[in-house]
Amino acid sequence: LVSLALVFLFSTYSASYAAAQDEAHEHLKPLGFLVGKWVGKYELPAGVPEIGGEKGSTVIQRVATKWVLDGAAIEMTFRTTIDGERRPESREMIAWDPANERITHVIIDGSGFFGDGVWRKQDGDWLLEWKAGTKDGTYSGTSIHREKSDTAFLWQMVGIRKDDDKLPDWPMVEFRRVGSLHKQWIKYLAGKWQFTFEDGRTGIVTWTSAGTTPALSFTGETDEFSIVGVIGWSEVEQKFVESDFVTQDGTRARLHREYAKMTKSTLTGKQVWWDTELGKGGQALQYHRISDDEMTLTGKASDSDGTDWVVRFKRHK
Repeated sequence: LVSLALVFLFSTYSASYAAAQDEAHEHLKPLGFLVGKWVGKYELPAGVPEIGGEKGSTVIQRVATKWVLDGAAIEMTFRTTIDGERRPESREMIAWDPANERITHVIIDGSGFFGDGVWRKQDGDWLLEWKAGTKDGTYSGTSIHREKSDTAFLWQMVGIRKDDDKLPDWPMVEFRRVGSLHKQWIKYLAGKWQFTFEDGRTGIVTWTSAGTTPALSFTGETDEFSIVGVIGWSEVEQKFVESDFVTQDGTRARLHREYAKMTKSTLTGKQVWWDTELGKGGQALQYHRISDDEMTLTGKASDSDGTDWVVRFKRHK
C-alpha cells in the first residue's frame, strides 16, 4: 500500500513538473532567435573601468546561447576581449517567473557585476531592462534585441546610468551567427575542379584543406596563366578572406577578395586587384553553388574599363 502511494505521489509530481517546464518553454520561445553562437564588434562610447575599457576601446564579444533545464530556461555565456585582451567570462540566465508572470534575467559577471532584469516586447523588439551592481557603483539601462535574420540579430544598450550619472547610448551592433555554414563551404570547395571561361579557355584548380585550420590553399593552371592562393574563414570578421597571386605571360598580379555575405548556395563579396600593367581595379564577385559538382563564379565590374564575366566550374572526377 505504501509503495502504491509513493508511485502515485511520484507520478503526480512528475506530471506537474513537466507541465511547469512546458509552460516556461512556451513563454521563452519568442526569445529562441537568440539561441546559437554569435560574435559582434563595436567601440565603447564611454569608459567602463570595471571591465578595463576606455572610451574608444574595441570590444569583440562572443556569445553562446543555449536551452537548458529541458527547455525551461535559456543560458547565455559571454566571452569578451577589449583591445585584444581577454576579460573574465560572464553568465546570464533567462527564465519564466510564474509568480509574477514575466520573463526574468539574472546576470553573473566574472568582472564583478551581479544583477537582474525583466524582459518585455515593444514594437517588434525585445527589451531587457536591467540593473547590475559592483563594489564601485550600480549600472542600469535597457538592452534592445532585434531579430534581423536567421544569421544575425541587432543589439544596443540605451538609457544607461552609473548611479546618478547618465552615460551615452551604446552603438547598434550586429551580432552574426557563428555556425557550420562556412565549414560546409570549405568542404564543398575542397578538391579538383575544371573551370571554363566564356571564350572557351579552360583550366584546372585544386583546393586543398589546410588541416584543422578553416582554410584552403589552392593552385590553378591554364595554357595562359597560373594562380596560387589561400582562402580562409575569419571568425572575428565573420567572412571569407582570400589572397591570390597570378602570373600571365610574364605579367604579375595580386588579388585580394572578401566574401562577407554567405548562404547555403552563394558566397557574395568583392575583389581588389593590382596588376603590373593595368594598375588597380575592383569588382563585385559571387560564387553560386548549382549542385554538388557544379558552380559558377561571376564578376561584376565596377571599374570603368572592366566587363562582367562568368567562369563555370565542374568537379573533376
